[in-house]
Amino acid sequence: MQPATSDLHEQSTWKLFFLGSLTYGVYAAYYCQRQTLRLNPHLAEGRNISTDLGRVIVGLNWVSLALFVMNLGVEDGHAIEPLSGFVDTAAGIAFVVWGFTMRGRINELFRSRPGEPLWFHGFWTFCFSPFYFNYKINTLVQHNMDFAVPPIAPPPPIDI
Repeated sequence: MQPATSDLHEQSTWKLFFLGSLTYGVYAAYYCQRQTLRLNPHLAEGRNISTDLGRVIVGLNWVSLALFVMNLGVEDGHAIEPLSGFVDTAAGIAFVVWGFTMRGRINELFRSRPGEPLWFHGFWTFCFSPFYFNYKINTLVQHNMDFAVPPIAPPPPIDI
């Protein structure tokens, strides 16, 4: 199966940003889960990204949203505040872990090196996962760049 960046192309980065913000990260969490499921078939055996990571991200973001809503109805200094902060931090860390995991697998598929247009940069991955991932995929699709690796030339025939 030849992988294609278009398999991962889904939506504009602005749409992901606004819907992710509006849903307090839940939409972005489902995006991560979907992208993991789309990328895994293209990865070599044993290099798949755990689908549990996607479930953890979704679960943490739902809990974070619930705690945010509950926090609206309590006074400052309530015990729910530190719990909410902890879950928010855990969700943020899970997004970053997902981003670096996807970055590593995509860079493997592209066989890209730092400085190349196909390279997924670590700084932007850290700061903007999953938005950077979505932006980068959209840019690659727009420029018709694919991570389908050119086939290796077959060995020359042996004359007998």
